[in-house]
Amino acid sequence: MKKHIATIPRVFAAMATFALAANASTVIYFDDFNDQQNVNRGGPYTQSLHTTAPTIRSGLLGGSASATWLAGVETGGWGQRDIADSNVATPTSSNFLTFTPVSGYDYTVQMTVDTTVLGGADPGGTNSWFTVGFTSTQHNWNGADGGTIDTAHLVRYNSNSVVTITYTRSGDDLLAAGINYVGWITDNAGAPNLNGSQQVKIDNFSLTAVPEPAVTLLGGLGLLGILRRRR
Repeated sequence: MKKHIATIPRVFAAMATFALAANASTVIYFDDFNDQQNVNRGGPYTQSLHTTAPTIRSGLLGGSASATWLAGVETGGWGQRDIADSNVATPTSSNFLTFTPVSGYDYTVQMTVDTTVLGGADPGGTNSWFTVGFTSTQHNWNGADGGTIDTAHLVRYNSNSVVTITYTRSGDDLLAAGINYVGWITDNAGAPNLNGSQQVKIDNFSLTAVPEPAVTLLGGLGLLGILRRRR
């Protein structure tokens, strides 16, 4: 029996190590918007995020190594690039990257939204917003994909704040919803900017994945307790 008990710490340590390794995250997409060129100078936009590439594009876990920002729902306003070239995106609309989720992983999409440049103004008087999420088709908000868009953390144009939104969904849930895209979404395309110097800013967009846990530390402790009681 002592021989069996002696192996318990090694088994327990191996299980703990496996659990930690299983939680390692994979970056699928990341964009800090620090490499944007040809800064828009105003008017109806002449530059956009369309065809520009995120800083990191991975072909792992549902991403694409050749993905670029899509133009399916870009519309109106002062442009998708910052007029002062301060290394942020200044979207007027929703934007998405191609994405096909994989079963057995949890996916987290995150970005920071800065509305302080609007000073509490509400373009269009609509109390509209930006948020992150996953969609089955490219669209501005129309009620579709309600279960895969982070509707609990809407950043409203008039919030006068800097907010980081972090949203996690399981790959199985996303597959069931027929997800094909990941990005940000607005309910009022073309209205988030008052003029060329008062633009909502988006920064540090990322999509990461971690394996869903199969072995937990609690399970190892439970096994250790059972083995000890059998001594």
